[in-house]
Amino acid sequence: MCPNIQINVSYTFSTCVNGSNGSLTHFVHNLTYDLNAIKAACPALQTAINNHTANGTLVSFLDMIDHDISMQTEYTEVFNATKNYKLKYLCETGGNWYSVKYIKNTCYKWVVLGNPETGIYEIHQRDCGGYVCCARSNDYCVESYYNGDPNLVTGTPTHYQKFEGQCEVECTHDCGAPDPNSF
Repeated sequence: MCPNIQINVSYTFSTCVNGSNGSLTHFVHNLTYDLNAIKAACPALQTAINNHTANGTLVSFLDMIDHDISMQTEYTEVFNATKNYKLKYLCETGGNWYSVKYIKNTCYKWVVLGNPETGIYEIHQRDCGGYVCCARSNDYCVESYYNGDPNLVTGTPTHYQKFEGQCEVECTHDCGAPDPNSF
């Protein structure tokens, strides 16, 4: 829909050492971005949002966008790290996997607010005060390099883990990949 669009995100990135075997797990959390800036850079997105609003599938569509942004952020972290450590994460050596977990709170709701200054409706993700943690885990290795860039593959299927808490019903979002057939 928006080829080559640049999206500014901010997030916290941390690394933990597994004491039993010394392996590393990398965490991406507190991911934020400005959906309204993305809409401004990509008019086709506004058209899609209008269509999904009319069809009653806006929340599912916004969840898919959120998921795609988090996956690209995760992939970018892995890509940059494996580019710098060319021998460490090779698949063929059966060596180290680059393990990453994306952590997110699923207690939020999407709200559409009118901006009185511009007259434009803006979409925001609002925290509902509750907390249910969803962790998405992936392991990557480098199959090969092409012009110095890694060709990444995942070692296992994506794994989702939900840590229980309590959300208000209208604020609950599932832990897992959004269903592209839901809109």
